[in-house]
Amino acid sequence: MMSVIIVLSGLLSDGLVRRAYREARTRKIFVPIGLAIGCLIVTAGMVADKMTAVWLLTVSLCGLGIASPNTWTLTQAICQKKIVGTVSGIQNFGGNVGGILAPALTGVIAHVSDSFTLALGLTGRS
Repeated sequence: MMSVIIVLSGLLSDGLVRRAYREARTRKIFVPIGLAIGCLIVTAGMVADKMTAVWLLTVSLCGLGIASPNTWTLTQAICQKKIVGTVSGIQNFGGNVGGILAPALTGVIAHVSDSFTLALGLTGRS
């Protein structure tokens, strides 16, 4: 589902840029909207019903699918061309560090607290 949202988000934002909307501004609008939707991960840890939690996690990931392509494209839109690769590399490194640490920390927090509420709450606030 997230893959479809990423493609649609990219197509929509590219379409707006082609219609003469300013690229940086267009991308900057998509990113916080997607991240706000991504914050639904906080409520996923608070609901009792497992299927509701799964749907909230799915919608949360779709929000990240809205933000993700625009975050990468925003880097290219606002950086000087000679440093786009460096900035993208730093951006990718930061994402990978989070991707390495998040599952381990989520497991530790869930194990210690016997609940995913705190782990998902911290994720949503990051």
